Amino acid sequence: MKIVKRDGRIVEYDSDKIRTAINKANKEVAEENMVSVRDIENIIKYIEKLKKKRMLVEDVQDIIEEKLMGLGKYELAKRYIIYRYTRALVRKANTTDETILSLIKNSNRDLINDKQNRNVKMAATQRDLIAGEISKDIAKRMLIPEKISNAHEQGSIYFHDLDYFLQPIINRCLINIGDMLDNGTVMNEKYIESPKSFQVACTVMTQIIALVASGQYGGQSIEIKHLGKYLRKSYEKYKSNLELKFAGSITESQIEEIARDRVKEELTTISRKDFTLKRKTSKMSTKGLIRDAFLRSGSISDPEKFYHLEIVFTSHEEAKSIQKMLEDFGLDAKIVERKGHYVVYLKEGAQIADMLRIM
Repeated sequence: MKIVKRDGRIVEYDSDKIRTAINKANKEVAEENMVSVRDIENIIKYIEKLKKKRMLVEDVQDIIEEKLMGLGKYELAKRYIIYRYTRALVRKANTTDETILSLIKNSNRDLINDKQNRNVKMAATQRDLIAGEISKDIAKRMLIPEKISNAHEQGSIYFHDLDYFLQPIINRCLINIGDMLDNGTVMNEKYIESPKSFQVACTVMTQIIALVASGQYGGQSIEIKHLGKYLRKSYEKYKSNLELKFAGSITESQIEEIARDRVKEELTTISRKDFTLKRKTSKMSTKGLIRDAFLRSGSISDPEKFYHLEIVFTSHEEAKSIQKMLEDFGLDAKIVERKGHYVVYLKEGAQIADMLRIM
């Protein structure tokens, strides 16, 4: 007789497994609630007399429960059910512990190779990867049908982005920016009309990008060619206003030249805003890198004794990089080599206080 396991595997029938399961339940009840060896053998004989070529493991377990209750051994049947449930939990046990520990120890080569575009030693990256491993585990054990989960594990199929499946978010968007600008759109439950100028169109587009980014992981694509018509709208608006204001006072060519200059000023203003935004973003990113480096391998002395803050690196390049970042914030960081490592440090109390504020 063949037994069909829960994961679809087919194995040979083994009566010893039935004996083991009932005996384990037997040990957890009082003597009067136990079944004898003969009773166990009778249950086994009943199953074998069915002479089925194939049985589901659940059907075998159901028969055992029925036979135990038929013998009046209700407490034993209850213990067997608990044993059966416990085994099911063991089969679905959390398998992420070793993965997470190897990630923290930087010994998980598969994960490191898979994330070559990210520094897996950084605290922020490790937090994201740990969350991903937990998401995978919960998804495989509780959310995805067992057959699909097993097929993924065996390599028959590949379940893409399993590390984000737990969260109600999506991956990567191709934003239909042309339709959203031309026909208006809704953001945060408020209707946004089609822009009347290039500057407003740029503002709306950046708001759309930010809103999409907050609800997904991964990249997004837009076609900025759709902004071209809004340059024309700005030009037409400036020209119309100038014609109303200076009708008959200046020539048509002068009005057109002034309108073109206004559009150029608008473009310059947006470029300045973009540069300022990039500088702010760069500063914010730098703060995050400094903070992660300190959390990973930094320490600070007791200020009651002396002032000293340091971050230890294994490579001179990393140390120089952090030193340069600190210098950009006006901090006089030094580097010293110690036991094959490179230490970036600050000695002045005021500068240490400034760095803590930066982090």
